[in-house]
Amino acid sequence: MADLVGEEANLKERVLQIAIFSGDQSLEGIKAGLKAFPVNKLIILFETEPKGKYDVVSQTLSVFARQLNEAIDLEVEVVPVLSNGIDGVLSAVKAIYDKNSKNFTETVMNLTSGGKILACTSLSSAFFFGIRAFYIDQSGSHVMPILKLGYNHVLSDTKMLILKAIGRAGGTVKSLESLTESTGLEKSLISRHINGAEDSRGLTELGLVEVSKEERGRVKARLTTLGQIMLLDV
Repeated sequence: MADLVGEEANLKERVLQIAIFSGDQSLEGIKAGLKAFPVNKLIILFETEPKGKYDVVSQTLSVFARQLNEAIDLEVEVVPVLSNGIDGVLSAVKAIYDKNSKNFTETVMNLTSGGKILACTSLSSAFFFGIRAFYIDQSGSHVMPILKLGYNHVLSDTKMLILKAIGRAGGTVKSLESLTESTGLEKSLISRHINGAEDSRGLTELGLVEVSKEERGRVKARLTTLGQIMLLDV
């Protein structure tokens, strides 16, 4: 593993840098990010559209990764994202985060070399996971203001237990009573974690679960797209 690269290098830290890339952009933005911010490992997340350019972009990035490894002994991984929409990017970033976060003290994301849609969805993903995102232009580097603690820190074990139970039920439960049976939790506690309280944000406020009133006062709960993504590889 290479020593930290970048002007903010601190040998006590281990930093994972995710850089996004669109085929119509320049690699200079990724290079600038390596100079401006510390990095022990670089993961380049690139969009696969348009399909006709996939092989060219993939080959270009493979050569670039090899050059970085040979020049500065930096570990580089190139990862395709199947869709630059929010679902595709969130899934890709979650897979990267889950696989790597335990081995690094911080994860940062370079938005400089991504197209508009990929940059927007990547920023949303960074916000979602509490990743420090930045972009670089002629005036310098700019760190985006995002949540200090991402969803992975906000969710308690109990909230994750409820999410998993809804997931096992196919993504929807017809009543809170069914969640009581599958989780062993009291109905009042489940309601608190779904709907929230004065001192705690619920799963609905976090955008992970949607609820609706059904017949006989029953409350139906289903996972949103973000809720489903939170359960990927869990």
